[in-house]
Amino acid sequence: MMHKLEFTSRTARKARTRTLIEVGSLCEKAGVLKSFGIVLGKDLQKDPEMQEPVANLFNEFLRLAKTK
Repeated sequence: MMHKLEFTSRTARKARTRTLIEVGSLCEKAGVLKSFGIVLGKDLQKDPEMQEPVANLFNEFLRLAKTK
């Protein structure tokens, strides 16, 4: 039983990761990242230059979520 639960958890985690990658790809293809000045390949958590662009993108996502 534990093996089955572990497999399900691992599968769900992999599916979540795949979905997040796909959403990021859609943002890149739509030009959203470029619009906010987010550079692919930069560490968004550690690079001080990316703090403001990431915060602006996050705020826009929050604003968009409130309109739905």
